[in-house]
Amino acid sequence: MISGEARIVNFEKLLSQFQALPDRMLRALEQELVIGANELRNRIINSMDTTPKTGRTYPRWGGKKFHIASSPGNPPAVDTGNLKQSIIMDARLPGEVEVGSTITEPPYPAYLEEDTSRMAARPWLEPALDAVTPRIEENIKQRILKAI
Repeated sequence: MISGEARIVNFEKLLSQFQALPDRMLRALEQELVIGANELRNRIINSMDTTPKTGRTYPRWGGKKFHIASSPGNPPAVDTGNLKQSIIMDARLPGEVEVGSTITEPPYPAYLEEDTSRMAARPWLEPALDAVTPRIEENIKQRILKAI
């Protein structure tokens, strides 16, 4: 038979584990957000490298070189590499991450994502986000359940 004192000790240990639960869940959430944001950043960059270059051909650098653009609806094809190099993941813990472009002026990343009066959209953020969100949500769910 278990003594009354042993029951109190076990109860205190259990209570202590439950009190630590929110902190463990928050840490698990933060870790998965950072992992997911890195995955999103990598997917965006990869999409620019692998997009089909089936759009218009533009002369570049005095007509000696040419750039073949992506077709509307596909991520932008790499030309100078500035957009690709500007894609960042910034972890602002606790619980906040940001993925996007550091280019703000001119706001051509936004023009590419949405479109302009002269160009159809070459979305690079939304399709990547749509692709990784289910996995991020599932990973968060699994990590929180494991923390419990």
